[in-house]
Amino acid sequence: MDPNVTTFDNKVDGGKVRSTIVQYLHSSVAPLLRGSFNEHIGRQLLGSTAELVRLAGWAAYDQEDHGLAQSYLIQALRLARAASDAHSAPKSWPP
Repeated sequence: MDPNVTTFDNKVDGGKVRSTIVQYLHSSVAPLLRGSFNEHIGRQLLGSTAELVRLAGWAAYDQEDHGLAQSYLIQALRLARAASDAHSAPKSWPP
């Protein structure tokens, strides 16, 4: 995960960063996931996407939208598992 995004999330309200992340996921990441790529690139893409979705989950949690946060974190876990990336898997729920 880009440390700048994580730092930004820590400095501002999670809701402000969540909308930016979700917009980026829909506009830029989703089309990439529908594309063709080899296994190595696919694992990297899924792992990076898992990190972004995880961050969106914690941003929703910061806004006290726990149901939405849980949905994001479950999806992040699925993406991380698909990428075989234990480091991107969400940590405990709730924190």
